[in-house]
Amino acid sequence: MVASGEGGSDEITQSIEVKEPAPIASFTFSPDNPKAGEEVTFTNTSTNAASYLWTFTPQAANGARISAESFSSTLENPVVVFPSEGNWSVVLQAIGPGGSSESSPLVLAVAPATIGGGGGDTGEDNPCNLPNCFVSQTVSTVSGSSVTTNYTYRIVSGKKVLDKLEIVSGGGGFSITTTTVYEYNAQAQEIRSTTSSTIFGNTTISVIIESEYDNLGRLSRENTRNASGALESYEVYSYLGSSKNIDRIESFNAAGVLQDYSIYDQYNGSEYGRVRSFSGAGVLESTATYTWENCQPKTIVAVDAASGTTLLNQVNEFGANRLISRSTSTVRDTSGGIETTAVTTYSYQCD
Repeated sequence: MVASGEGGSDEITQSIEVKEPAPIASFTFSPDNPKAGEEVTFTNTSTNAASYLWTFTPQAANGARISAESFSSTLENPVVVFPSEGNWSVVLQAIGPGGSSESSPLVLAVAPATIGGGGGDTGEDNPCNLPNCFVSQTVSTVSGSSVTTNYTYRIVSGKKVLDKLEIVSGGGGFSITTTTVYEYNAQAQEIRSTTSSTIFGNTTISVIIESEYDNLGRLSRENTRNASGALESYEVYSYLGSSKNIDRIESFNAAGVLQDYSIYDQYNGSEYGRVRSFSGAGVLESTATYTWENCQPKTIVAVDAASGTTLLNQVNEFGANRLISRSTSTVRDTSGGIETTAVTTYSYQCD
């Protein structure tokens, strides 16, 4: 500033610092009364922030922290599965150009989990009140050969998840062992699987699949890579609104060219009744229809669009525990007209 008068002028220089507005951390969550093992969606309502850190910490009866079961997330709107009941402290730190802000700890009361599993699934939702069982082994026989699949599990953030899948196939003294090992994030979401094959004692990695999720915790993309890590193809998943009901799965090659896609529709709740498969050019190739029982597929019939030939006819039978105990699948090759039938039996481990 310059001041002038009859006696001359004077100048004053003063620096003014313009600061970025400070972040304000805030959030909401749903459902209002969550249970252990079910998904809780946290919606970020913070302002003036560019990154976030969520911390979820269980509280002992006297308010002390139990750090062994704590977990965190850097997603803007994380979907969280609380592994155990009780009081949980939820703190959001919002970080921006103007500094950082931390919300006041929200003590969230998490109710006990609903009893019952998912019929061999991970058991998050159980509308059919199925027993808390997981597939331990399947044995399939076809044309004199057998395929045995063994499942092993582990606990991630209080949730039982698939740890390893081992498939032993062959006949006539010759066998191939294919092993898939799964990796998970803190929310017990599968993020990577590595499949290797062992033949005559030699093991080689054949495929790596990486999984990505949207802000509602739904699978959004899967990248398929070869043993050297190069991208070979990927799939993109889309859903009906904010539900978990799949609308479409699109398959692309490494160059991003659409190869084929499938559309899921005719839903009854979360159970789809039809899956139509199309070529990348949009030509209908096949249609599969589904019927359901005990929240599990009962029949699957797939028909070739061009010839009307039945490509797959699968019938599942259920045991006394209301889980699939036996599956009979007949597959027809349209090029050679060869038809094969496989019978698969299921074994379970129950908690």
